[in-house]
Amino acid sequence: MAVTQEDVARAVASEMDGGEEGVAWRARADQGPREEGADAMVRVVLRIPVRATSHVRGLEASDRPFIWVVKPVDPAEFERWLSDDGFETHVGEERGLVVTSWAPQKAILSHRATLGSMTHCGWNSTLECAAAGLPMVTWPHFAELFMNEKLVVNVLRVGVPVGIKATAKWGVEAEAVAVTREDVARAVTAVMDGAARRATAEALGKKARDAVARGGSSDWNVSHLVEHVLGQRKLVA
Repeated sequence: MAVTQEDVARAVASEMDGGEEGVAWRARADQGPREEGADAMVRVVLRIPVRATSHVRGLEASDRPFIWVVKPVDPAEFERWLSDDGFETHVGEERGLVVTSWAPQKAILSHRATLGSMTHCGWNSTLECAAAGLPMVTWPHFAELFMNEKLVVNVLRVGVPVGIKATAKWGVEAEAVAVTREDVARAVTAVMDGAARRATAEALGKKARDAVARGGSSDWNVSHLVEHVLGQRKLVA
């Protein structure tokens, strides 16, 4: 079930182009509008399999199709763990896709079969999810990620936390950022079934896209910044 960069790019591109080579559950979801699908894109950074157990069991318990993008420190070890755990048997190709290398995140997030994202609350991923109009399952690890989570959950109201309360050191796996399968299943289900939260996320996505469109606030600010810099250069010259 683990696939290569080329496999993922081809499958996603095929789906978005209306081809027949895509993953089966994505093809099914393509038959209706985004709000009628039942899919989640889940992206996590994995250091050792101890935390993968809760991801896998939680995703299984949520009974939702998903893409799991994982970056194991030891790919061979992870593949062995994946095989020994029986993940493919538990989930099957109709529900789960595991990506252990690069993944076209923007294409996946913007696809209408994608209804949510699990994020560690890094600013880039947070912005990409917001611009795509997606609600988020939040799983911060350290530093400012917890502030970003508060913004997503408490201010923007487009996120559901898995329940992490303590931080971990950079590059060190810790029980502080580990959660149970019930935590993951609860958060994923809440994101997938929350109509009000989904509507809020979609409205936020529209605002983000309008801001960078021609004449939008971000477009206006960047244009005026460029004009200001060019004006300063003329003064110096």
